Amino acid sequence: SVSYIYQANLTATITSISPTRGGTGGGTTLTITGTNFPTSIGGVTVSITDVQCSVQTVSSTSIICLTGSYNQTTIQ
Repeated sequence: SVSYIYQANLTATITSISPTRGGTGGGTTLTITGTNFPTSIGGVTVSITDVQCSVQTVSSTSIICLTGSYNQTTIQ
């Protein structure tokens, strides 16, 4: 007998992002909290205004990344 477990795809949900501000020079540690995140770093991409945030650690409830530099003074 062969058995398997079916798991429906779960939608990731963001509940908070901290801090809500950082310098344009990059290097800010950003913590994204939520539910149903991928648990492999390779399965996560974070960008802010097209600038990659280097993912450091992931779990099903949090993503921690290091912001990249941005050459403008204001991001909207």
